[in-house]
Amino acid sequence: MEGDIRIIETDVLVVGAGGAGARAAIEAALNGCKVVISSKGPITKSGITPLAEWSYEAPLGHADPRDNSEIHFKDTVIEGRFLSDQNLVEALTNDAVERVIDLEKFGVKFKKSNDKFVQTKIPGQTYPRSVMIVNGGMGMMLGLKKEINRHENIQSLEDTLITKILTKNNKVVGATFLDLKKGKFGYIKCKAIIVATGGYEQLWPVTDTPPESVGDGFALAYRAGAELVDMELLLFYPVVVVYPEHARGIIIPYECCIEPEYVGGKLVNGKKKEFLPEGSPPVRDILIRKMFDEINEGRGTKHKGIYLDLTRSPKSEEEITNYLESMISSTFRHLLELGIDIRKKPIEIAPAAHYT
Repeated sequence: MEGDIRIIETDVLVVGAGGAGARAAIEAALNGCKVVISSKGPITKSGITPLAEWSYEAPLGHADPRDNSEIHFKDTVIEGRFLSDQNLVEALTNDAVERVIDLEKFGVKFKKSNDKFVQTKIPGQTYPRSVMIVNGGMGMMLGLKKEINRHENIQSLEDTLITKILTKNNKVVGATFLDLKKGKFGYIKCKAIIVATGGYEQLWPVTDTPPESVGDGFALAYRAGAELVDMELLLFYPVVVVYPEHARGIIIPYECCIEPEYVGGKLVNGKKKEFLPEGSPPVRDILIRKMFDEINEGRGTKHKGIYLDLTRSPKSEEEITNYLESMISSTFRHLLELGIDIRKKPIEIAPAAHYT
């Protein structure tokens, strides 16, 4: 400390403590680095990751032994419309299984049966590939937080806003920060910075992300001289509540709700007419385009959305309830707590800004 300025020295500063930031901090620590990880709020209780739902793709082959990393790679490139950096896709798909094993060792709980991971199939997958994380993104963060706490060389700075990345001779030398509780500034001296701050979804009128998703990490990097690329490639999610207002922004996983194999509900426009072909729903970008066509051509709801209607499912209410409780229990419970029972009444939803 020098006067009111707090000074911290470390090897690596990780800005952002969601899934990406926490995992990066753990890896740096495992490689012998002294690490500081900063978060604008309490770790596990702020950021985007705790709000994420249910699954992670990994070609374990437990549901279907024909699945492997090559097929995972092919699915990802094709459903990404060949826009993806294929070197990065190859790294993602080759490492996916190992990363699931890492997460389980850290303490993340997955749904399993007979010592094998339960895997479900979502649109775009050749074979069932999604492993189910108990309690979704919050469950992932609880496991990562446990692992962070095991490393004496990781220091957590919660309720901390990084205000500027400092450089000298075009190299990173540190960052300034604001302690949001005490209202005091500080300085972190470091050799490297990892920016893992999530996105800028709050720039869009409807999003399922928390209020702090404002793109400040992009601004930090840009002002320090980083080149920003692919910022137009924002991922939307198809089924996010737009009304009632007190539930606006809640994501309802369509992969469960309108897949005939599971709940078997329907998407219908403002005139209560179905507009999707029979069978499994298409992948997200195609589905979203069809939804926006209905809304933009005047067939949407009063609140510029469409309806998710589970009352049109051919299945019994007991079957529907079992799927909702087993696959999207946290969302189902949250909606019930808000007085919304999607089993009994359609709800207005629309595509929303989801991930950057």
